[in-house]
Amino acid sequence: MEELTWEPAKKVKVNTCVNVVYSISIMILSSLFIANPLFAEQKTKYVTMEAVSSLEQGRSYHDRGDFQQAVKEYDRFIEIVPGRADAHYRRGLAYYNLGDFNRAILDFDEAIEINPKHVEAYYLRGSAYYNLEEPIRAIQNYDKAIKLRLNFPEAYNNRGAAYVKLGDLERGLKDISRATELNPNFTEAHYNRGMLNNTLGAFSQAVKDFDTAIELNPKSAIAYYKKGLTLDKLDNPKQAIEYYKMAARLDSKEAKDTLKNKKMSW
Repeated sequence: MEELTWEPAKKVKVNTCVNVVYSISIMILSSLFIANPLFAEQKTKYVTMEAVSSLEQGRSYHDRGDFQQAVKEYDRFIEIVPGRADAHYRRGLAYYNLGDFNRAILDFDEAIEINPKHVEAYYLRGSAYYNLEEPIRAIQNYDKAIKLRLNFPEAYNNRGAAYVKLGDLERGLKDISRATELNPNFTEAHYNRGMLNNTLGAFSQAVKDFDTAIELNPKSAIAYYKKGLTLDKLDNPKQAIEYYKMAARLDSKEAKDTLKNKKMSW
């Protein structure tokens, strides 16, 4: 099948996707690790202030998308306060956003060694392996994340994408469907399921999936375009053209090329 697409989520809040369609969503921890006994000890007051400063600076740089500087601040924090799982996780996330998946994995390894129940580290390590074209190792990590957090739609979606990469479309469809059950507003998962149903020949179901994706995100040019392609397969060319036009108006190059080939404007 064509390769699943994944809309590389914004680098700050990290969301991901693959080429044909599997969007891999990545999360960052929303809270800082502040309740550390070390911070409460008077004798480490200076170290504490320096550590807190580097941590806050790292988060600030990360939020602004300056991941190189974020790494430097996390380096400082880890040097001052070694052995913190979340610090390695955060630095790994910064490396992940820089596209340095191998170094990201090293940090996620450290986070997991320190805290074997660090679900986000397993999750992102799976996504790093996915990006490195190692779907089996990606699945192993998503398995761990799901075991630790049963209701984890992003992990199901991403594991489904990894199964698809291995050619196991049925298991991929099962996982991605589970992601939509856990989070009915998971736009990328509905889109991904539409792509899989399209590939499996379930065109009517694929149209429903694309409809849901469009309802959740009316500006998703690719969902309009893929629905148009699916309508063409259902011998409904007139309606298909309407969706190509909507996709083209949202600046879809594929839709514009399709309409040009049909000598139509949008």
